[in-house]
Amino acid sequence: MDNSKQILIIPALCLLAFTSCSNSPTSASLQNAQNVEMQNRVTDISAVVANLRGLNFIRPVHVGVISRAQYSQNTAQSISNSFTSVEQAALSKEYLQMGCLSETDTPIGQILTDYYSGFPAAYYVPGTDSLYILTDAYSNDTELNVYISHELTHALQDQHLGMNFTVFPGYSYYNDDANLAQTSLLEGDASFIEYTYLISTYYSRSSRNPFSDAETLALFIKDDFLTAADTTIHKPFFLNVKGALPYDLGMAYVATLYSASSQWNTVNALYSISTIPRSSAEINLGTAFSPGYFDFHELQNLLALQSPQIVFADDDNGGFALLLGLFYTDLDTQSINRSLDWFGDRYTFVMRNGQTYGTLVWAMAFSSTSGAMSMFSKFDNLIRSRHIAGKSPYYASIDSITDSLSFDVTYSYNSPVLSTTLRRSSNQIWWLENTDSLTQPILDILAKQQKLAALGKSAATAPPPFPMALSSTQKRSVVGGVLRHLFNKRR
Repeated sequence: MDNSKQILIIPALCLLAFTSCSNSPTSASLQNAQNVEMQNRVTDISAVVANLRGLNFIRPVHVGVISRAQYSQNTAQSISNSFTSVEQAALSKEYLQMGCLSETDTPIGQILTDYYSGFPAAYYVPGTDSLYILTDAYSNDTELNVYISHELTHALQDQHLGMNFTVFPGYSYYNDDANLAQTSLLEGDASFIEYTYLISTYYSRSSRNPFSDAETLALFIKDDFLTAADTTIHKPFFLNVKGALPYDLGMAYVATLYSASSQWNTVNALYSISTIPRSSAEINLGTAFSPGYFDFHELQNLLALQSPQIVFADDDNGGFALLLGLFYTDLDTQSINRSLDWFGDRYTFVMRNGQTYGTLVWAMAFSSTSGAMSMFSKFDNLIRSRHIAGKSPYYASIDSITDSLSFDVTYSYNSPVLSTTLRRSSNQIWWLENTDSLTQPILDILAKQQKLAALGKSAATAPPPFPMALSSTQKRSVVGGVLRHLFNKRR
């Protein structure tokens, strides 16, 4: 089991669609020989994968070879195309203020490029029946074949179940957590086949049931991931956790569903608007879960009216995954197993009136008051320990504490460049930063949403549940836009 895990935690496996994948610094004859060898290899592995997944290939999958240098160049270009320099600067401030990354002079685009460009060994391009392999993945036949089995599972998903419209309905474009959950289905499905292929092909003598052994391994990896025992999850935890979750939790999610009946019908049925997972919490819990959502229409209009020159940076959901990333090494197993009691959240981040640091509003709801109380303490520690403007910790203490008769509590923190309010009201937490004179009006808006509507399983024709106060271009989450292209990576 340990050897299997060691082989498979090597970076790989993404779904990026690049336009210039055929370029390579190798000679034409060598590249042609590589393509022929890879095509034969993929043909052989396809038969095994089809049998394991219970689906036949409708069309053959074509193979191309790409160099690491070309892949890195394409990654950098994809990130550069995802947001403007103004958005990039705002996103850097957002990551800093939310505690995701430390303050740095390195542009966020470069951080993302460096982080993502070294990972995959192979990737499948949806809608093309095409699989690309990086030239530096040739060093180990076993690893390469296992990577290919993963990507061929994506091809089967694409040909039979759908990877675009069905898996990414309209509202997911505005909800990064829902998008992450749906990516977890895709990657968890492919990872479960990947491990089953590895066991059945290379460890067949010691395995009477490769599916069962793969499930055992999946649950072991999930436990390592959730308990911070996996030392390959390193800082920045925000990126590493979100990057690894679709694989480490997604595989356990799919494996458990499959093993309940030893049939693929239950997993296949999830590839539908009405049944697709809606949150990272659902992936972690392994059961159907309808999260709550906040309506920010009035709040965003208030911000826009007060600051006509507003620079919109982000409007999205963090979900259980973001909380896990923020507090990865400081969480207890019991609360993690409950997905931290997360029920729903939404945040918006804008730069207004030439601010050095932006305006943040982040509202979170939990399924219990005790869950909210626990997370409130963690957010207080995070806010005070950030490294901002050369100071660490930034806030040495809380300036004021206000308690109400209902045991709700408000912490206020102030400095020359930041003014922060952290409030817990019953089972909700609200984090406001640099909201100035709008602080109380925003708190009043949030107070009206103590009972959240649930994001249920809706029909394909249903409108997005997030009313758009801003244009669709502005509303696009910058980080979500980047991650939608780039975070389907294995560490």
